[in-house]
Amino acid sequence: MVMARPDDATLALADRAHEVLAQIVAVGQQMALCGVALGQLLAEVKGDELYRAHGCETFEEFCGLPEVGLSRTQAYRLIQIAQTFGDGGVVPPVGPDDWQQLAAIGVRKLHALVPVVRDHPEQAAEWLDKAEALSASGLQQEIAASRGVERSEEGEWYVRRFRAIQATAQRAIDGTLLPGNAADAICAEAMRIQARAKEQP
Repeated sequence: MVMARPDDATLALADRAHEVLAQIVAVGQQMALCGVALGQLLAEVKGDELYRAHGCETFEEFCGLPEVGLSRTQAYRLIQIAQTFGDGGVVPPVGPDDWQQLAAIGVRKLHALVPVVRDHPEQAAEWLDKAEALSASGLQQEIAASRGVERSEEGEWYVRRFRAIQATAQRAIDGTLLPGNAADAICAEAMRIQARAKEQP
């Protein structure tokens, strides 16, 4: 069987797809480095109460300023990442290779590593290598396994439901979902959980 050669339009589309993927990876890496830097700045604002100079009573109020635009959760996650992997952190980067690795790992996986690295800083290099090689879900499974937690399919279902509730609550806090709609969505999830629990022996 003779394979048809792709036409110029198909080749151009494939080239563009590869270019876009490379750009997404590069921007994602920049975001990770910016996340560490932003976390360090936020930690300074919080620790030195610099938010008061902007007329804010609390750090959380400062985060909600239009020009800052961070939820409380986002801000504290970035601070945790910075205090773990940033300059002066539990395992601070030593040279360009360390910064490059942090960039390749990304904010989401760095945050997942925070408790593990804080508990076992001597294993940081091993965990950073795993984070670089694994997907976010693969890393979560590896972390769970290291803690002796084996998640069953049933357990995963409950985790997904509780994460949905957390996400809905966060959207209400961030103002992207009306409180009444959030309450309805949370009640619906709670009813699903209750119904599933009743099915169990």
